[in-house]
Amino acid sequence: MLSSINPSTGELIREYPETSALEQENLLRAAAAAFRQWKLSSFEERSERLLAARQVLLAKKEKLARLMTQEMGKPIVQARTEIEKCALGCEFYARNGAKFLAPEEVATDARRSYVSFEPLGVVLAVMPW
Repeated sequence: MLSSINPSTGELIREYPETSALEQENLLRAAAAAFRQWKLSSFEERSERLLAARQVLLAKKEKLARLMTQEMGKPIVQARTEIEKCALGCEFYARNGAKFLAPEEVATDARRSYVSFEPLGVVLAVMPW
């Protein structure tokens, strides 16, 4: 079991079962399968999902902020602000993603040159505070 412990009090918040190597591989495969569908979706569909994620973050802001404070010791005001920043990021990319990812013409000697932004795939990241 993996334990989440409040760094301020030492209190056990919750225990999580460890995932086996096979379970991890299955999760990565599921993410890759989801990506294959996601990359085919329109910018409108992606925008709708990002705006929905924004709504979830804002609706659960207080609960998530308290959890961040318990698990990381982050001050509650900073935790709330981080949730708001993430929600704002969702909205920003929902509104601007199509423009940012539009092909860009490039001046060369060729008849036509451009930069095309293509989806890369699943990214696994551990984000430190």
